[in-house]
Formats: sequence, C-alpha cells, structure tokens
Amino acid sequence: MKPLHHKTTSRHVGKYTGDNLTLIPASQLPFRDEWRRLAAALPAGEILMIVPSGSGQLRGVMHVLSPALRERGRHITTISVDRTIRTT
Repeated sequence: MKPLHHKTTSRHVGKYTGDNLTLIPASQLPFRDEWRRLAAALPAGEILMIVPSGSGQLRGVMHVLSPALRERGRHITTISVDRTIRTT
C-alpha cells in the first residue's frame, strides 16, 4: 500500500511565496487570463476570490472561507461572477 503523502525536505512547505492568490470556481477557468490580470493589479499578498452567482454550495463555502482568512490577517478582494467588486 502506498503512503497517502510523501515527505519533503523543503523548508517552505505550507508557505505561499507568490505575490497574490486567486480562488476561482471551475466554471470560470475559461476566463482565468482575465482573473489573472485583475489579481496582478492588486497589492502583493492580496487574495482575489471569485464567488459564483446564485446560492450554490461553493458560494456558501467561499462566504465561510473569507472571514476565516481575514481573521488570519489576509486582505481579500471578492468579485462575484456577475462583476460586483467588494474589497475587505
């Protein structure tokens, strides 16, 4: 039986080293270049969260995730798929 994970010797495991992070639903992957451009315009360390329209399960998960990230000191810009921008 194979182990579920492998050991690594990297000291940066679990640390994000990029300028920003973008969370998008799979339905928005065809538009990822547009979301990347928006994310690149944000300050370093910013999280761009694209929230799907409607009231699906993923939307609920993202609304729970964003306060949890804010509590950890992250700045989040939320954009609804219908293009409503909100910065918190």
